[in-house]
Amino acid sequence: MNTSFLVANWKMNYTDQQTVASLHQIVGKSTLFPKTRLIICPSFTALASAHKLLSNTLIALGAQNLNHNTKGPYTGEINSAMVAEFCSYVVVGHSERRLLFGETSDDVNLKSIAAMHQSLQPIICLDGQSDATRQSNNRTLNIDELVIQVREAIKNFPLNSQFLIAYEPSWAIGSGEPADPDSVNTIAAKIREIVTSVLGSDTGMSVPILYGGSVTLGNINNYCKLPELNGALVGGASLDPAELVELAVSIQ
Repeated sequence: MNTSFLVANWKMNYTDQQTVASLHQIVGKSTLFPKTRLIICPSFTALASAHKLLSNTLIALGAQNLNHNTKGPYTGEINSAMVAEFCSYVVVGHSERRLLFGETSDDVNLKSIAAMHQSLQPIICLDGQSDATRQSNNRTLNIDELVIQVREAIKNFPLNSQFLIAYEPSWAIGSGEPADPDSVNTIAAKIREIVTSVLGSDTGMSVPILYGGSVTLGNINNYCKLPELNGALVGGASLDPAELVELAVSIQ
């Protein structure tokens, strides 16, 4: 796989106007990273403006979440058809969603399937932990828990499904303590093995696997150059337009 993926998760930052101002700075430098697939995920309120600005560029647009229901009395929720009006990608199962909002692997699975029904590619976030382990802030990875989580996330996927997986241990998010690169490579290889066993070798070998968790300009290539990884999911370090461009350039 020759493409490096960089997902910029802007979380609950930037108004619509601030998003547009930042994107203008990034679009003007996009020729500097032709081999990086940059996916920017701003807030819901900025998606329409971002779509208009990015529609004729190589920079892709993603949402940070969706609701798996197609319609109904779900005040404040956004479904996959609404997201697909503007986006090509959507983040599902981010560890903050699991920790703060109680989302489960079943929720992640339903959201991913709903996304794919609208031709959205889900960026499926995994931390390899059971709900109990995550809440205890235990940093020890249990391979059995990883296997269960991956299998639950991709169950009932059609063959030749298109999606990405981001391994992002919950304890590393925003902590300034990224995971050990060698361990990440081993975990990514295991994730690819599980996907292959469930969905076949074509999907297993082609699915992009990313790392997320305290990624910075100083350490991003410790992960993106690993043989089993295809890029990174970045939070805080992606908020500065100049730094985001540097990140995209560095991983080509």
